[in-house]
Amino acid sequence: MRIDPGEARRWRIGPLSLTVARLRNEWRLGSTAGDDPLDTTLEVAAPATDDALAAAETVERFVTSGNTCRITLSPRLADRSVVVRPQIPLSVLPDDEARLFVSSPVFVAVVADGGERPLRELPTFRPSDTWFGSSTINGEVCYASRTACRLALDEVPFRPHRAVTAIRIRNRAGAPLLIERLCVPVPRLPLLAAADGNLWTPSLTMTRSDDEDGLAELDVGKSAPREAGATERLAAARVHGEHRVLRAFNSVF
Repeated sequence: MRIDPGEARRWRIGPLSLTVARLRNEWRLGSTAGDDPLDTTLEVAAPATDDALAAAETVERFVTSGNTCRITLSPRLADRSVVVRPQIPLSVLPDDEARLFVSSPVFVAVVADGGERPLRELPTFRPSDTWFGSSTINGEVCYASRTACRLALDEVPFRPHRAVTAIRIRNRAGAPLLIERLCVPVPRLPLLAAADGNLWTPSLTMTRSDDEDGLAELDVGKSAPREAGATERLAAARVHGEHRVLRAFNSVF
């Protein structure tokens, strides 16, 4: 959208409040991170005043030599994997499978003047950090998220700042698979939007064999689940390439 010099606009996307102002030779971004991950507020490009920018928790300035006044806000999936912890651990029996629905917070990329790189990329909600791995050497820093791990789509609360992932977990081992923590590789997934405005990722299938190290064979679907209806791609995956096996279950040091 266009923001002329001297004008400002405000967005509320879940817990995130963002004000964008155009000044002569610069953009100013004011952001305030809310602390309610369940916030469902959605406000798009509302006129804002200087007071709104001054009241922001963080204000940043970006100098530009261009004179165009276009700004674009684009949603993106998180830049790290998200480790979801069910409120109540669940087990998948041997030679059985379960279909779970989990969600993760999206980021907002602020792109000015048709540029390729954003001025800033802000989380709509900043989850806490966690380590997921078999040791302090083997693993990765992820985001942590509590979840109900819904088993039916009609139980999933859709929120404007979160993307839903349908995950099919197949247990091909001879023992039950207890899921206390599940690592969702969201940087490897594109972000999709359904006709009703809800955000999705492609479906995932994780297959556990007899391996006891929390590994799973990963299969990324070509689309969101059929319940989402028709979708369009909003953002490409951050990480490309084939990743057939990943550490997915309960791995913590």
